[in-house]
Amino acid sequence: MDRKIILGMFFVLGVTVAALGQTRDQNWNKCKADDPNTSIAGCTALIQANQETTNDLANVYYNRGIAYRDKKDYDSALQDLDKALQLNPNFPSALNSRGNTYSDKGDSDRAIADYTEAIRQDPNHALAYYNRGNTYDNIGKYDLAIADFDTYVRLAPTDADGFNNRGHAYMQKGEYNQAIQDFNAALAIKPDHDLAFYNLGRAYIHKEQYDTAVQDFNKYIQLMPDDPDGYFQRGLAYMKAGQYDNAIGDFNKNIELKPDSTDGYNSRGNAYEDKDQYERAIQDYNQAIHIDSKYSLAYYNRGLAYNHLGDFDLAIEDFSQYIAKVPDDSDGYRSRGDSYVRTGQYARAIEDYNQSIRLNKDSVLEYYDRGCAYLLEQNLAAAIADFEHVISAGPSSYSAVYAALMLHVAMKRQGQNDAQQLAPVVAAADLSKWPGPVLKLDLGELTADEVMVAAANPDADKQKRQVCEADYYTGEDALLHQQRATALARFKAARDNCPKNYIENAAAQAELKRLGGTAAAQKP
Repeated sequence: MDRKIILGMFFVLGVTVAALGQTRDQNWNKCKADDPNTSIAGCTALIQANQETTNDLANVYYNRGIAYRDKKDYDSALQDLDKALQLNPNFPSALNSRGNTYSDKGDSDRAIADYTEAIRQDPNHALAYYNRGNTYDNIGKYDLAIADFDTYVRLAPTDADGFNNRGHAYMQKGEYNQAIQDFNAALAIKPDHDLAFYNLGRAYIHKEQYDTAVQDFNKYIQLMPDDPDGYFQRGLAYMKAGQYDNAIGDFNKNIELKPDSTDGYNSRGNAYEDKDQYERAIQDYNQAIHIDSKYSLAYYNRGLAYNHLGDFDLAIEDFSQYIAKVPDDSDGYRSRGDSYVRTGQYARAIEDYNQSIRLNKDSVLEYYDRGCAYLLEQNLAAAIADFEHVISAGPSSYSAVYAALMLHVAMKRQGQNDAQQLAPVVAAADLSKWPGPVLKLDLGELTADEVMVAAANPDADKQKRQVCEADYYTGEDALLHQQRATALARFKAARDNCPKNYIENAAAQAELKRLGGTAAAQKP
């Protein structure tokens, strides 16, 4: 925010001088005009006339600097604002405007220095607090931003923007309830505050209240029907709510309004992927990459789609591209490791899981994945250690239950008793929910046939996945009980029916290969 300064006026008697005075009056009016071209012309005329006092001339340069900034001619703006401050060093409004210009140029440090000096000169300069708060928010210093917005809303309690922007800082901190309170405060002051509705929607997405988020984005879209971002955000809310067709409709609108929307294509691809329409998803990821070859998310998500289709070599290529662009994201290494496992390249998979663990030490998923790679590589001791780590991190979690299932396979192959290792999961996890029935099989509480019955589910997709897992684990159980024919039949069923990206599919193929039962599916 910048404010124009009204110039001082001199009244001189005399006909000739009065005529000149009329010209000066006109130039003053032009110099303080909102239109930047008019302002620049009027201010320039006053500068060239060389008739202003030092303070008035500082105001002229200040106003022209604002006009240049409005035209995005930031270097000219800085020159004029520097001149204004040379003429009048105690000029907090010029410092505030120069701070804005530095912020426009991405020089946050100089911007903050100018806002801070403006506040030193005038502790009640509300705009300097507001603008410094925005700059702190932009560079991730949210506590400092909130402190500045606190002062701003005290000095300007009727400005909805102060509450909205403080809410944004709270939202960036993950303090969503406080953020929502501020966005609502902004709307109480200005019921048609479009950004407050937009930010409310985003906050409710974070709180996983997707229906409420959609309602807020509906109001934002009513106010801003031509803004592609409103449709994009509402599409995200729909997608997270599992309303994929509505999400695709919003992403379509986002792309219609913004044909080069890489985020729109990528997110629409995600929605198609969630609908198991992987080829259609890949088309959207391709388009995002065509628009911007550096758009990393599209490579990652396309790699996931290729994994679903079983095109693991293409997936590896995409994850490698993603890693090259985002080398510090553990997900890239983990996902490429998954693809290496599916192609039987266990050593490379383990290298990737190691790197993923180095980058994300608090995650247990990589330990589970690495444990599976060790198991398929027949490094049973290493596999057991990783599965034990997953269990110890959270014995009640789904990850712990799956780790217990794989640990059971590894320890039984070694002829070891795993009762002690399974006990924490048995005590903490809800074994009535899938895959709990499989663990009950390992404990001798259910039969293989009862596990297959428990795998049934009214949701066809869930049933497919649960039957897949049941086929693999009951196959391992049959093998442990010397029922080779049954084990082979179960492993073949898992190979043929499991989703191609499931570890149970890869594990079944590895077992078939180990047992001489043909890893690859037979052609009809």
